[in-house]
Amino acid sequence: MVNNINARNLLILVVFIMTSFMYALSANHVEKIKMENPKIFAEHVKASTITVECPNGLTVDQECDEKVSFSSKFQSIIKQRESLIGVWNDISTVCFYLSVIIAIVLAYSLWSGRKVNK
Repeated sequence: MVNNINARNLLILVVFIMTSFMYALSANHVEKIKMENPKIFAEHVKASTITVECPNGLTVDQECDEKVSFSSKFQSIIKQRESLIGVWNDISTVCFYLSVIIAIVLAYSLWSGRKVNK
């Protein structure tokens, strides 16, 4: 894509800074929503029943399916939280993982560029 190693590293660095900034921005927005709505986010949501299903003789410590059910009060709180936050939490998660991946790519690019220069 880019033949010049310095230009490629600079481009990767700019993309890394942008995704890190977007992660910080979206995480801050989620926290701001939580601070503006303390009644909805203050209460601890507890599951009413947890059902564990272990197929083919697996024990509970192994990979088993858990079905969690909530009371109607807690279900309404969860729906309110999801409607307020929307996709901001998902955007924050995606930006975080992209930042980690781009940091690894940048480290590899810098390392391979150093190796070529020697």
